[in-house]
Amino acid sequence: MSKITEISEQKRDKTRVNLYLDGTFYCGLSLETVYRYRLKPGMETTEAEIAEMQLESEKTEAFDKSLTYVSKALKPKKAVKEYLYRKGYTDAVVKYCIDKLAEYGFVDDYAYCAAYVRTYRGSKGKKLIERDLKLKGIDFNLVERALSEEIDSQEDAVKAIAIKYMRGKEPTKENSAKLYKYILSKGFGYDEAAYAVKVVKGELWNEY
Repeated sequence: MSKITEISEQKRDKTRVNLYLDGTFYCGLSLETVYRYRLKPGMETTEAEIAEMQLESEKTEAFDKSLTYVSKALKPKKAVKEYLYRKGYTDAVVKYCIDKLAEYGFVDDYAYCAAYVRTYRGSKGKKLIERDLKLKGIDFNLVERALSEEIDSQEDAVKAIAIKYMRGKEPTKENSAKLYKYILSKGFGYDEAAYAVKVVKGELWNEY
């Protein structure tokens, strides 16, 4: 058994304290943990009990940080996990935070996915959007569901992109080929690339 000899407020973070056992600094804890366990100088405790308190303290601290992180903008689970790991938290703490954030609705991969599709469906094709979301760690089924529910047709998007790209360019086969490749590079399909060339020929070059 060890005796708590001092609990002092940290200078840089007023929500945390330094805990001293038998006159020697032992660890830092959140103020919430101190109140929860009713810690005070003179109490006796064990290293196992302190380890449990530290874990609870880390959970509290990590959750507060993750809450601040997701409040700035909608984030996928993978991004939140990577953020917490960069902060040095353990698997157990990260899992606790992700589960709690999901329970409260602060992280929702489908909501993120659907919002991403709505944002980029006017400038990117399905293939590119799908690739982007997979790189962000979104489950394939969620990606497919969002694409299906949020995109009906991208003809208007393809038309706008094609006209903007080709405006001022000469009506040559070379430029038509460049447009075709450009549309493909934006994640659209072969049919959409062919449609883009057709639109430009009809609306910019007056070719039918």
